[in-house]
Amino acid sequence: FFLRNTANNKISIERISVNKITFHQLHNDGWLMIKSLKSKDANQESIFRIQDSYLGKCELYHVDLASFQQIQIFNCHLQNIVPVNVKWNFNIKAYEGIKTEYLREFFRQLKNVCSTNMDKISQLRFERLEMHFYNQQLHWWRNFGDWIILKSNRYSNDYGQNWIYPILWLFSFSFLFYTILNYCNGGFHCYHIGNYSNFMMPFHSLKDVLCEDKNAMQNNWVFFWDIMQRIFSSYFIFQFLRAFRKYVN
Repeated sequence: FFLRNTANNKISIERISVNKITFHQLHNDGWLMIKSLKSKDANQESIFRIQDSYLGKCELYHVDLASFQQIQIFNCHLQNIVPVNVKWNFNIKAYEGIKTEYLREFFRQLKNVCSTNMDKISQLRFERLEMHFYNQQLHWWRNFGDWIILKSNRYSNDYGQNWIYPILWLFSFSFLFYTILNYCNGGFHCYHIGNYSNFMMPFHSLKDVLCEDKNAMQNNWVFFWDIMQRIFSSYFIFQFLRAFRKYVN
């Protein structure tokens, strides 16, 4: 569809099943509605493309973007579109071949669109994709602070989307630090499940963990690994709570 300008026009595109559809240099200042759009054949290559366009207040009804194998939307203004019952495509592979900076901006705009329409679930998923591609843009030697923050969020709770990750990391790091701490203490005479479960909590008592071993309390390495455990366990518990409450403001 090569629609240069829709000013003072009413255009409705309805009940279309195609494998390839392109909107190029579209400037929507009028009324544009796209309704009941989906790919025609799932076994053939299907592309949904919008390029160099301003969609204005375009209304999307029952548009199945998830049915298209490739989504190529870049250099577009989508901030004011009105989606109703749209099946978004959250598959990263569908966006291959598009520059990272275009994808980051695309997902940022869709995040804001979903926020405006009170679609919390889609908003969070687009926010995750926005952070994913922003993470790819960063170089650790130029933006080390942001790079380490995004990397840690990616692997600790998938940008606030997965509460299982921090639980697994908490158990794993606690087991590692507990093993090292007992090794530094000269043995494993206090090495049992009760002390390990107590050690996982950041507010644990070191005396209880080490069975009130006075010699261990004077070991600097024991104190070092205990501090490391408190830092890491606090971080993973925070990441767990953040991901677990993702639908709550």
